Amino acid sequence: MSIFKGNDIRGIYGAELKDSDAYKIGNAFARFIKSKRIVAGRDNRLSSPALYKSLTEGIVDAGASVIDIGLVDSPALYFASHYFKAPAIMITASHNPPSHNGFYLCSNNGASIYSENGLKEIENIVKSDKIISKVKGKVTKKDIFPQYIKHLFSFVKIKNIKPLKVVIDAGNGMGARVSEEIYKKIPQIQTIKLFFESDGSFPNRGPDTTIEENLEKLRWRVKEEKADLGISFDGDADRVAFVDEKGEIIEGSLIGALLVDCIIKSSKNKRVVYTIGCSQIMRETIIKNKGKGFKERVGHSFVNARMIKEHALFGVEHTGHYFYRDNFCTESPIITSLIISTIISNSKRPISSLVSNYKKYYMTKEISFPTENTSSAMEKIKNVLLLKYPKIDTFDGLFISSENYWFRIRPSQTESKIRLVIEGKNQQAVNKVRDDLVKMIKESIAN
Repeated sequence: MSIFKGNDIRGIYGAELKDSDAYKIGNAFARFIKSKRIVAGRDNRLSSPALYKSLTEGIVDAGASVIDIGLVDSPALYFASHYFKAPAIMITASHNPPSHNGFYLCSNNGASIYSENGLKEIENIVKSDKIISKVKGKVTKKDIFPQYIKHLFSFVKIKNIKPLKVVIDAGNGMGARVSEEIYKKIPQIQTIKLFFESDGSFPNRGPDTTIEENLEKLRWRVKEEKADLGISFDGDADRVAFVDEKGEIIEGSLIGALLVDCIIKSSKNKRVVYTIGCSQIMRETIIKNKGKGFKERVGHSFVNARMIKEHALFGVEHTGHYFYRDNFCTESPIITSLIISTIISNSKRPISSLVSNYKKYYMTKEISFPTENTSSAMEKIKNVLLLKYPKIDTFDGLFISSENYWFRIRPSQTESKIRLVIEGKNQQAVNKVRDDLVKMIKESIAN
């Protein structure tokens, strides 16, 4: 399977993604983007230093200079792209397992480069095996964190946040540094820190915050500390998951609906982009606020591009990405956590009570099915579904809707897996169809 995905570049380090690939990608990116300066950042995965060395060699050999912002969370890279008015590349595999690594690419102002606006072309340059060597550029180290932290604080008024107790699980990833800098400046929030030691092998839990198992220690600690809120970051801190004061996981769509109610209610701009993975409650909340919703494919690059196109105020991905117009239409877990803390403070109600208003439907956790060929598997699944469901929405996968339930089957953008999510009016309606779908997908993949 190619390391070039729909949104970015990812693969297993040493097997699918090698240091020599990083050199070619850096060289190709510099040639494609035609900029004299390129911002480069990296997460703390064990393979990131070696990939960074090769990547930047490829960039400077192509004649571009590198602004090295060091170890950062991905949202900090997007900020740096805007701050320096330069294209940027981030070394990360985000929420993927520790053995993986990859690259996010963006043009000026943090705008994502994806399959339809340049990533395919960059892939073709890499495949051509032609290396351009010009007068070498240079590498300059810059610390953008002071400006980045100032920018994050511009989204809230600290004085409006009341005393809270919050457990923060950084998962040994990039969320530790940024949350440390932010929360030490908000003394009324008492923070209990989990896994703040930097370790790219992720020894305490996996980096994917959508997997329930990876939130178990946070849930336990929230209950033990009688905290008001639990916050968990994925590996590169572009995703965030929340746990309520009872230790219960809050689904990403419920947080999204709560934010929609808060953000667009008093704004003239009521345009919201949401991915097809979101609960039906998202669309209904937008309509309730007399907003306009734009349904988009799953993937941070797609949401970013659609927000820019539609001049949207806010964007939501069910997996825990929350995008803000004034954050260059990119996602920010820190901005999200600060807004949620403000909402709790102003409401004087626990977070569980606040999100209960949106628990209208029952949604399963995402169910994953490994496969060697996602395209072939999806075609087989579609043929089986057509025997029972003559009407299938093929926008970003396969979507089927009936009176009491609806489900989405789609190939992962980042791994060789098929994903299934089912939502319905109640758990009984969902359970009725779940086992049959799981069995059908497994058989389709096996045949």
